[in-house]
Amino acid sequence: MDKIFTWVWRINGLLFMFGALLLAGSLIFNQINRRTQIPHERTVTNIASDPEGKEKWFLASPRRIKGTDMVYLELVSENSEVLVDDSTMNYFGDGHSYTRDKSKNILFLNEVTDKSHWLFNGVEQLIMSVKELPEHSRYGSYNSAHQDEKTVVIVYSVIDSDTNKDGAIDAEDQDSLALSNALGSNYRVVLEDYERVLSVSLIEENILSIIYQTEGAIYSLKYAIDNSKLLSNTALPTIE
Repeated sequence: MDKIFTWVWRINGLLFMFGALLLAGSLIFNQINRRTQIPHERTVTNIASDPEGKEKWFLASPRRIKGTDMVYLELVSENSEVLVDDSTMNYFGDGHSYTRDKSKNILFLNEVTDKSHWLFNGVEQLIMSVKELPEHSRYGSYNSAHQDEKTVVIVYSVIDSDTNKDGAIDAEDQDSLALSNALGSNYRVVLEDYERVLSVSLIEENILSIIYQTEGAIYSLKYAIDNSKLLSNTALPTIE
């Protein structure tokens, strides 16, 4: 009988020790998890004009452009509403709201020469997405086998006007598909008035292929990057 009680006490002791270890491990894990999830405070900068003191500008973390000495930093405002100034009043109306945390400009910096430039002259637009496009890549769905290739162009989705006339520039307005070279210059709009872009790819060194949908129809567009020329825009056949 004594041996049975001895084994019971030993088993209970082992179970107690095992439970204590699990509790300690759980507390340590929760503490580490809480620390890693604490958001970093955004450092406000005065890099963009704010005469009325209503903006809180900050620069996002720099992203290196593959195959170049360049990085780009997106300019973001925490202010969800921005009133346009008199110089753009006739174009934008009396004022516009902007979607929170959408970037409004991009700073390109050469880390070797320290030369830099902005993509736009002002902040009267929303940049919905920025995608580097190396060879053999597709817009929004890149082939990992070619992830180290040099960037050829940068593709942007940009909203720069109140297309639905609701007094706000936001995600409900029509965006445009635009591109620049890998250095962030030679910006131009390639496609407007579409419902969605299905793919963007380089089919030759300087030929951009865009498949997109508008008014329910699917189109295939070819665009020459070197001379900014529209080569073709063909409606794809439907099934009768």
